[in-house]
Amino acid sequence: MPNEELKWRDVEKTVVRLWNEGALDRGVEELDKYIAMPPREKTFLREALAYRGMLAQEQDDIATALSFLTKAHALSEPNTYSTYALRLSLSKVCEEMGDDRQSLSWIRSALETVLNADGISGGQALVQFLNTKGEENLDENERRLCDQVIRKSWTTLRQSGEPDVVNLTKTAVRLVELGSRSLPSGGAGDPRDRTPER
Repeated sequence: MPNEELKWRDVEKTVVRLWNEGALDRGVEELDKYIAMPPREKTFLREALAYRGMLAQEQDDIATALSFLTKAHALSEPNTYSTYALRLSLSKVCEEMGDDRQSLSWIRSALETVLNADGISGGQALVQFLNTKGEENLDENERRLCDQVIRKSWTTLRQSGEPDVVNLTKTAVRLVELGSRSLPSGGAGDPRDRTPER
């Protein structure tokens, strides 16, 4: 492993441990030190910024969370699981700020990421979208988007038969259940669920 990756993985392990212990302020200090150290490889900086945003969200500092998550998103590669996860996080932060319009925009972006990438199940994005928008309020384009994401996710999760595209909410919840059994490595939504050795 290159030197910078080793350095980042050490910081990441420390931050996850501190988060699990409830020592969020110390986790923030570790991340701030790492973020301030030039030079940093883009991938590791993005991960550090995302962690920093999630810790701020955990501390109910929503404005700071939005700032760090937005910076992390700006460094993300298109059509990857990390981009999908960041868009979901940004949607949640906007929802907590009371900005449903922006929250829906981020969820739509996450759903489009599912369609344009390989290996991503969009169950969580579908649940968030349907909870925010309301299945009964979907227009024709939104219903088509949900249908496409369900079908792609069903295939990604290697499910047999055809998914239920009539009851979207029920199927979205089912996709979350199926997806939680097969999270991609390095992409769990809550970093405390990650194995430090990955």
